[in-house]
Amino acid sequence: MEDSIETAIHDSLDPNTTQDKRVRALETLLKAKQADNCWQICLEKLFKTTKVEVQFWCIQTLNELINSSSWTSLYTSVRLFIRDSLTFYYFGVHVEEDWNGTGDTIESWKQWRSLFPETFLEANVPNFVRNKCAQLFSSLIAQEYPHSWPSIFRRLFSILPDVGETRKQNIGSSDIELLYRFLLVLYCLDEEFISLSAIQRSGQIGTRLRDGMRSDCIQQIVNLAIQITHLYHTTSDSRLEELCCLSLDICRRFVEWIDISLVTDSVFISTVFSMMIQPKRHCARSVASRIFSEIVSKKMSLEKKYQLLCSLNLDEFLTQWSTILSDHLLTSNYSIEQEASSVGEYLEQLGYQSFPIEMVKLVNTIASEALELVKASQSNLSSFVDISKVYGWIRRCLPVMIKCFQLQDDKIYRDTWEFLMIYINNCRNEVDDVGCILSILWEQVIWIDQQNLTEDQRNQFQQQRERLVILFKNICRVYPSLAMETIRSHLEGVSQRQEWDLQTLEEIECIYSFTNAFVELNHKTKEWDPLVFRVVSVLPKLEWFSTLNDPYIRFWIMEQLFSAYDDLLSHSVSVIESDMSLVYSIIVYLMDERGLRNPYSFKLRNKAASSLLKIARPLRQILATHFFQVLMSNLESIIVQTSQNIHIPQMMDLTRTDDIGLTEKLSLIQVVGIVLGGYWESGFCRECETILENWLTRLITTLESCIAAQNVSLGCYVLEALVCIAKGFNTLDDKQERENNKPAYNDNSESLEAMQETNKVQQNWSIQSTNSPVQNLTNCWKGSFSAVYQFLKTYGSLSVTKEKCLIFLHRMVDTLGAEALLFIQSCCLELISLHSNAVELTEIFLLINQIVVKLKASARSFLCEIIPPLFKSISNYFQPNNMEYLQFLQDPLHFRSEIWRENVELLKTFHLFLYHLVCQHLEDILLLPNHQPFLLFCLGMLVNTVSSDTVDLHWTECKYAWVVVGKLVLRPDADTLYLDSHYTLRQWIVQTFVPLSILLLLYRLDWKKPNKAQLGVVEEIVSFYMACKACPNMNPDWQTCFEHSLSKWPQIPSQLCQELFLICQQQQDKKSLYTLLTERLSKD
Repeated sequence: MEDSIETAIHDSLDPNTTQDKRVRALETLLKAKQADNCWQICLEKLFKTTKVEVQFWCIQTLNELINSSSWTSLYTSVRLFIRDSLTFYYFGVHVEEDWNGTGDTIESWKQWRSLFPETFLEANVPNFVRNKCAQLFSSLIAQEYPHSWPSIFRRLFSILPDVGETRKQNIGSSDIELLYRFLLVLYCLDEEFISLSAIQRSGQIGTRLRDGMRSDCIQQIVNLAIQITHLYHTTSDSRLEELCCLSLDICRRFVEWIDISLVTDSVFISTVFSMMIQPKRHCARSVASRIFSEIVSKKMSLEKKYQLLCSLNLDEFLTQWSTILSDHLLTSNYSIEQEASSVGEYLEQLGYQSFPIEMVKLVNTIASEALELVKASQSNLSSFVDISKVYGWIRRCLPVMIKCFQLQDDKIYRDTWEFLMIYINNCRNEVDDVGCILSILWEQVIWIDQQNLTEDQRNQFQQQRERLVILFKNICRVYPSLAMETIRSHLEGVSQRQEWDLQTLEEIECIYSFTNAFVELNHKTKEWDPLVFRVVSVLPKLEWFSTLNDPYIRFWIMEQLFSAYDDLLSHSVSVIESDMSLVYSIIVYLMDERGLRNPYSFKLRNKAASSLLKIARPLRQILATHFFQVLMSNLESIIVQTSQNIHIPQMMDLTRTDDIGLTEKLSLIQVVGIVLGGYWESGFCRECETILENWLTRLITTLESCIAAQNVSLGCYVLEALVCIAKGFNTLDDKQERENNKPAYNDNSESLEAMQETNKVQQNWSIQSTNSPVQNLTNCWKGSFSAVYQFLKTYGSLSVTKEKCLIFLHRMVDTLGAEALLFIQSCCLELISLHSNAVELTEIFLLINQIVVKLKASARSFLCEIIPPLFKSISNYFQPNNMEYLQFLQDPLHFRSEIWRENVELLKTFHLFLYHLVCQHLEDILLLPNHQPFLLFCLGMLVNTVSSDTVDLHWTECKYAWVVVGKLVLRPDADTLYLDSHYTLRQWIVQTFVPLSILLLLYRLDWKKPNKAQLGVVEEIVSFYMACKACPNMNPDWQTCFEHSLSKWPQIPSQLCQELFLICQQQQDKKSLYTLLTERLSKD
């Protein structure tokens, strides 16, 4: 088997090997790994072969053996022999073990050694073999040190060259190789076992190694690294660069767990600093920067951190670093790519980056640590700190940190941004520093030409820019005067320009971005309004220009300008409305060739549409009063032009998006509605009515064409357009008249039969009445009713049709109120018959709730017609034979199907409907004879709600339930209305809900930590008790009813019931009863 191993290794790696042959080869290798003498096979091959693939396999197999549980089961003599053999193979020396074994085992050892030639790993082997061997030796140390192999580091240090003595003479290549192999072992030890992340994986091994090395060899390791660094620094021997970098990397890795004094030696710090300022030492400079950063950021007390920073002579270092970094970045041939390639592949794999990036990281770290001292000083936690010195460090850090904005590194950009945000919040008196930050922000926020950038680069630049604007907003919050003076100075500079070149436009865009950041903070002061007014006034005065030859640049910068201006407009309406001339300039700007009529940029046209909508609603009265004609004529021509249908001229093709996007086109139609609505509110006139009728006629004609042509998509967009116009009109119903129409509880004297008679639906939706504003508006809209209804009947089976129609109906309730109720009623009946799931029925209930809340008593006839079909639909979801419903009642906490979640939302909306019904004094509709099945259904659902333990139906619905039964029990006719159980409505409610209230109070409420919602339920239960006591026919028999209703619930303690009854009986007001009840129940 041993003779076939090399062949098997070759066959397993050869890409030309057949699959069968590779499988056989892998089987052979697996048998070798599982053999009892696997270690002997690997060592023999390792010492005899020169093939790197065989060497790698043997090293890998031995590494797996040492890290497995099989290692501890080997004889001690075998482990000792393997240790000695691998030490010799890797370092070329025997460990000379002090081993007192028996004669037989000594003979075995001699016999084993005779099998292997005295050869070791050559210096010219590939790096992957040398690295793997270092990993193997580190695994050996991890398993054996210090308990079984305490002398290994002392033995290795005894064979290493004395670097301190070699300063006077050249160091040999063999010594460099030996040192490199030793440091490589330390690197693998840290990577696999000692580092914090490795300890989280390997557990106690890393802790054991740390403890052993602290007491044994860590000082020698650090001294060796310092000597190597100093040797490289003084000799500039290029052969030592990798060795120096690796030694510094080892120190950096160990800083986290060693005594900090080992690496803060003044000679070492001076050497590291000197290496950072020497050019042409790219690798060493990066590593030196990183170790300095690790030293500064090491966790310790604030006092020790202050002493450490003082000892590092930061004033001198930071001053020189700023100069070095500036010179480095300003060189004509500087590029990030070149810097990255100069770091070296081996250091790049270790996570190091170019020197400028590492340098800024270091300075970020120093600044952050200094800022912690500042914050501690402000909290009076650090009397030992010389705060002026700490501020001096930060001040010297800022020029270096600001250089980070020239580096294409997103993480360092983000870290610097986070520091500056914290710095501005904590250092409120450093105005000069903030002024420096503002000047850099201005340079970095200016847009760069993105034509040659990749998509990722554009996104990165946009993200960085957004962070800088947020930083400026933070400055505005802390230093508003300083921020706005910056805007003012740049605005003055722009105003003096003679022509609108690219740089000027970019600066204007920055001014807009910064000004928007300022006004977003909602400053109440008017101090800066004149400046904001000047800023807003710039762009409307800018004519469309053609001085820029490159069309891409021209439209790109205008798009950025428009985007920034759009944001500023939405936050500056209060400033704009004060000047009619500016309002006019903005309107013209948005609607001419610079905006909606721009012939080149689709994005510009869309942005102009959204901007116009943003200012239309807050300025509706100004636009309607002063600019009605100019807006109506321009918007009509733009919308009609962008919606022309070449086949059917009278039809508006709203789905066309070649000129303006669909959403933006709807925005323009909404602006039309807003201006018309504003004009209508200022006083009805025939001209406004004519314009509205013309718009509605276009849309209605289009909708009718859609019905004939079966174009459902366009029809839905027409419904959206109708909604957009309707949004511009506020509800014109007289609120006082509605209040007067509210029936009092005692005013329901007319018979239920007479009420039913008055609730018959009229077939004609046109309402004949005097010409009130609402009726004039209704006359304009009534032409759309038949088309919308026909569209619903024709395509109502489609979910999208029902969705759009519901939105339209909601809008009609808000705009026309009761005037459109008959049309809404017909549509609702159609929607109920067409609905196909609980979600759609939930949406119908939301519409009905809106009608009840908004129209109050005017909705009475609507409700009488809508309740029967509504009851038929909702009962299907909550009948006892509904399996989903039954499973939920049996196991409400675990049954969570998607269907039931939809049903729960329906149930919540249904409870809200009942709540609104009684709050608007419309509960008498439930008591109509033909509505009694619906009343019984409602009562059953209320019982389930107050007695259910489900988390789906929250306390809000439970509260609604108690409100409803409390209102019903007070009805004068509650004593005359008999249910199927031969109980009157009041008797049934009392006998059913009193026990349920006690059960809820005793067993469902958490009296140790009651939340606000639960206490709200208690309040309504108290209101229910007071309602029961207040009933004329109930008060003498309250005790009887109370006790009788509880007799069927033996689990309720009778003594407690009696106590609760006495509390309820004695208290005459709701507040006292609530207080005593909660105090009593909280005791148990």
